[in-house]
Amino acid sequence: MSIRYSGFDQRDNTRSYVFQYIVLGEKARPIVVSAEIPLFLQHHIRIQEGPALCLHTLMSETNGVDLSQTGTLQRRLTAQDVLAYLASQPPPAQAKGKREKRADV
Repeated sequence: MSIRYSGFDQRDNTRSYVFQYIVLGEKARPIVVSAEIPLFLQHHIRIQEGPALCLHTLMSETNGVDLSQTGTLQRRLTAQDVLAYLASQPPPAQAKGKREKRADV
């Protein structure tokens, strides 16, 4: 089983990320993960991180997407999904102070 990102669509304040759920020997099934743009702003997440955020959510859950349903699978990101993604990321590097020039002796 694998999940591949295949693009996005945006309407108003909702960006829909499209993935393909692939099982060897079966036809790929689309999964659409919708995310509200204000959710990104609220948690200071860059829009470029959207696919990684959605993929993290899909890969970490076992019951959020009903794989038995037919047609396109739908999922909506929640604040809990965003918090779980942020918790999985390494802490940001601390800004270093100015380096002092070595005095040649």
